[in-house]
Amino acid sequence: MVARDERLRASYGPAAQAAVLRGAGIEHLWRLELEPAPALVVSELRDGRCAERLVAEAGRETAIDAPFPLRADPGALVNPGR
Repeated sequence: MVARDERLRASYGPAAQAAVLRGAGIEHLWRLELEPAPALVVSELRDGRCAERLVAEAGRETAIDAPFPLRADPGALVNPGR
């Protein structure tokens, strides 16, 4: 069975995402995915479209420059004591 959130995510394509972000005045979106392993997905509005800029994987510290500089390991965000 597909979870409700997965169905919504599957039907919520890039054009719809961009429209919501534009309407809310959001230029940058960071999404923490937990499966299959923690990953931080960094997206931004470019030319009116939602574009994925990078995917930071667990176990590696990744530098993110916008909207502010940050170095992060998604695994440490999920398991802060590790």
